[in-house]
Amino acid sequence: MAAAINRGIEARAAPIDGRVEIRSELGKFQASLEGHRLARVQSDSLLKPFGPLFSNLFTRFRKAVGMKIEIRSSIPEQSGLASSAAVSAALIRLGLLFLEEKVPVETLVDWIYESEIEIQKRGSILGSSCSVLGGFVTVKNGKWGRLDIQGKNPEILVIDSRERCATSKTTAHVKRKLDRDRKATEALFDEMDDIAQAGKKQIEEGNWPGVGSLMNQNQVYLQRLGVSTPKIDSLIREIKDWVWGSKITGAGGGGCVVCIPKEKQGKKLAERVAHLNCRVLKSEISRVGVRSAGRRTLCKA
Repeated sequence: MAAAINRGIEARAAPIDGRVEIRSELGKFQASLEGHRLARVQSDSLLKPFGPLFSNLFTRFRKAVGMKIEIRSSIPEQSGLASSAAVSAALIRLGLLFLEEKVPVETLVDWIYESEIEIQKRGSILGSSCSVLGGFVTVKNGKWGRLDIQGKNPEILVIDSRERCATSKTTAHVKRKLDRDRKATEALFDEMDDIAQAGKKQIEEGNWPGVGSLMNQNQVYLQRLGVSTPKIDSLIREIKDWVWGSKITGAGGGGCVVCIPKEKQGKKLAERVAHLNCRVLKSEISRVGVRSAGRRTLCKA
């Protein structure tokens, strides 16, 4: 279960002849078009995985279009905030816009997830569906759905630990743990699933203290799974009196902590974490996922 927060990706594009170019804080990507395929790819390492995204898109429709894309992001990379899923969502939506094609939401989620698997090697469809749909999203047995809530959205704070970890590293760690002791690891997964199902009910009712309590329980299991870090554990201890609950985001191994502050405690919370060399990313729930506006796409993650 996840929620799309109001931090995101903006991708702008202009038509150009015979090539695809991407520029972002992560570097540059350039490839020429040969029919509906990319050729002579030149790319910085962090953008290179997005090349197959366009190759797959152009192959599906057996046509291609040249474009020059600029990406701006307010999501720190490798921070557990689904930044690669948000970029994939923005780029695929932009590609569809230029190709003048439309696909159902279900197909868009599947294509973004396929791109994520190519980038991360392993992963969950949760980030992909959340980037497309916005709001609260649930995933069970690979099937996703939107979750409607009563009343106002809660105040959400995301705290960046400034520790960076690739998703592929932590998912590989979990796989090794599963291979070593499948019974005990699957028991942890079952406990976490029970918490998620209980959290679904609390979210639907708008019971944010209840949601926070379940987040705290979930964090304990994430620690046992080995995807938390000493710095994040210390951070969570430091803020416990000011929040209803907190837990790591994404695959863990570093990255961010998401928390639900108690009423009027956001400012005190920010002051509290400053001395830990962390930063607060004030956010809110975005009920809109990826969308188009002219020749640009916006995506919340």
